[in-house]
Amino acid sequence: MTRTLEATFDGEALILDEPLDLKPHTRVRVTIEPSGAPQISGKASEGSLRELFGSVDLGYPTGADNESIDADLAREYASTHEEAR
Repeated sequence: MTRTLEATFDGEALILDEPLDLKPHTRVRVTIEPSGAPQISGKASEGSLRELFGSVDLGYPTGADNESIDADLAREYASTHEEAR
């Protein structure tokens, strides 16, 4: 069985993002491929993602109806994002 796992190298060891369900002394093959994802310093605590829910306030209400989503997508696709430079 082949699985792909994400891990972070802390300078000494690989820290897996999820536990391995292997018996001790099981031989595995490891291929290193830097992901290009931003590095996160420190160890995340349990529930740390949940702590971020609701932490961003856009200053205006957002809707989850199809019309609002379509309007948001159309606005983003039409934008050249020149003002961000």
